[in-house]
Amino acid sequence: MKKEITKTEKTKKSKKKKLSKLDKQFYKLLIAMAAAIVVFFISYYFFQSLRTFEYQGLTFTKDKFGEIPIYRYYYYFSTTGSAVKEDNPQRFDIILRVDPRENNVTFEGDEIIFPSRGKFIYLSVNNTGLQCTYSNVALFNIAQFLTGNGYTVKPATPDKNESENTQNLRYATCETHPDNMVLLIREGAETKIVKQNNCYTISVANCEILPAVEKFMVQSIIDGKNRYEISN
Repeated sequence: MKKEITKTEKTKKSKKKKLSKLDKQFYKLLIAMAAAIVVFFISYYFFQSLRTFEYQGLTFTKDKFGEIPIYRYYYYFSTTGSAVKEDNPQRFDIILRVDPRENNVTFEGDEIIFPSRGKFIYLSVNNTGLQCTYSNVALFNIAQFLTGNGYTVKPATPDKNESENTQNLRYATCETHPDNMVLLIREGAETKIVKQNNCYTISVANCEILPAVEKFMVQSIIDGKNRYEISN
């Protein structure tokens, strides 16, 4: 009987040792899994931080559309057009093709100020010299930017003859509609943006219409954000 008890105890001890080994292996596995998860999240946030950058107070995220690099930014705006976040804000997402840090299009004049929502914005385009690869993309983007922020846009041309020969295409220049915002896009010797009262002339050289239009959009957001921060 004594020998049988001893054998039973040995069997129990042997089982305990096996269970202890299994427990240790299980805990090691749990620790390894926990470490892997921590490493994953650290790596994820590290690589996420590499995809974001600051440009004049705006935080952009670098992404890809297929193989095409794009740059995203979103903001909230009020019904008065300020780049702010209120109780019931509107959100707008802007997607750029040109890195704003490398966009060297110059802007001449003071800040960009949009009109009240009750007034039209004339998007006046002279297509001469703008038969470029990205012309349609750029014009779609600027129109979407304006309408997406709650403005009513009227297509126009600075060419009077073209206006007379084209139905529903208005004639608009910096002089014809002084009480409205006119965004005039045309070919020029240098790619730049010039503000003259309510008129903004975007001159495009060497088919640089995409960086020119994107510069206008980004600069208008920066100016709106700065005005809001100063007023508050």
